[in-house]
Amino acid sequence: MGLINGEKETVPVEFCKELVAGQMPSLSQLVPGGFRLPRVVVGYPCGGSVTVPFARSLVRLAASLAMKKERERTVTRIFEVQGLYVSQNRNAIVKDFLKNGNEEWLMQIDTDIEFGSDLIEKFLFVALQDPKLRIIAANIRLGAHRHAGYRRLGDVWAPMEEMPMGPLVPVDAAATACIMIHRSVLEEMKAKLGPVWFDHQYIQGTEDDGSVKSIEGGEDLLFCERAREMGIQTWLLRGLKLRHYKSTALVEVFDEAV
Repeated sequence: MGLINGEKETVPVEFCKELVAGQMPSLSQLVPGGFRLPRVVVGYPCGGSVTVPFARSLVRLAASLAMKKERERTVTRIFEVQGLYVSQNRNAIVKDFLKNGNEEWLMQIDTDIEFGSDLIEKFLFVALQDPKLRIIAANIRLGAHRHAGYRRLGDVWAPMEEMPMGPLVPVDAAATACIMIHRSVLEEMKAKLGPVWFDHQYIQGTEDDGSVKSIEGGEDLLFCERAREMGIQTWLLRGLKLRHYKSTALVEVFDEAV
């Protein structure tokens, strides 16, 4: 059996070929008879509006869930948290997830992501392969950066412009535009650090001349950093072909000769 080798973890990769090829078996086939499938809560942080592709994706997901038999329905609820600051929205989603229910997984999806109706099944298909897979982020394109994975280099997180081979990659941190997190991670982090899952934080660094400077870490990278300090690996799942919609500047075309 092939293995992906990370700094802390190894997981089998044969299943990844089925995932990328779109030939996954039914999730029910992966769960012993008499046991129910893992359940997922989907939360999305909203700054006041959503993109049309994201709205279409939610409609497709809801329609797909409605067509499933009860045993095969893995998503128990979908909800949003609105507010100005994404870090506060993400923390509010986590608090709601931990307080209202006992589902195993929380998935957060940003409102500028377009995804297929089988996204949850793909994530669960991966998660069911190995209990070490407790934080799984989707690889998406981030503007000029081709991938959503980061490596910690001294005081900073550096985007991974090149990726190791394979669809599942261990990373130091990842953008959390589409991420699935096991309940145990959130509970352990709260018990050790308090309810600060996605809080911003200033980290002490140094300038080239040796003077001290403060570096602000993004809420997504700091979540992964907190998990890393607890010995929990973040994994980047590739091959999902998600679309990330970002605005672009429209500049007037002016011909001075006119």
